[in-house]
Amino acid sequence: MAKIDKIKETINQFRLWLGILVLTDISLLGWLASNMRDDAIIRIVLACISVFILSGLIVFIEKRVRSIIEELEEL
Repeated sequence: MAKIDKIKETINQFRLWLGILVLTDISLLGWLASNMRDDAIIRIVLACISVFILSGLIVFIEKRVRSIIEELEEL
């Protein structure tokens, strides 16, 4: 497999995980919005921490994909 094909496959895998993380983040935010008043405080805190972690991972993966695309342009 050529190097360019490996890079493209890496980008595709990152995009898959990026989509899964975005979907999970949005779902968790929706859950937080609907259960903010009714649920235990520990679950709310854990959900907020999870949202921050997921959002950080989303930003990290997006930056990684952009750097790989720039690397691909140089080939």
